[in-house]
Amino acid sequence: DHAKLLKRWADRVTVLYDSDDAGRKAADRAVDVLSAEGVPAKIALMPAGDDPDTLLRTRGATAVREAVDGAISPYEYRLALLERDHPPATEEFWAAALDLLAQAPSEIDLTRHVDRLAPFLPGVRDPRKAERAIRSEVTKRRRGGRKTEN
Repeated sequence: DHAKLLKRWADRVTVLYDSDDAGRKAADRAVDVLSAEGVPAKIALMPAGDDPDTLLRTRGATAVREAVDGAISPYEYRLALLERDHPPATEEFWAAALDLLAQAPSEIDLTRHVDRLAPFLPGVRDPRKAERAIRSEVTKRRRGGRKTEN
């Protein structure tokens, strides 16, 4: 119901939650609900250990505005969390990263992240070969193909 109200009053929404696990899960849920209602949303990243209220009280409205101005897309947010939780050179990272890359909202987003992440693909030293391998796997996943090992 809140998403429907927001849609009536706003062209887009920036979600601002605590930086802990519960806040990250709440941000993900909020974006999913907003997206289902057709409300474009971004997620503002909070400094580690801060919540919106603490940030406002300790650093002022300017710090909150900076967090909101630096908000990122849900796609970027999920990739950032994945990179924070798993180093890009690990199998755990790539198991989830390929699924996320397959969900890239545009070819520009996909290219930017493939280019940035290719040097970390385990077992492949040539960045161009890594880029081709990642793109091949992303294409398979987009077509609904079976997930394969890297």
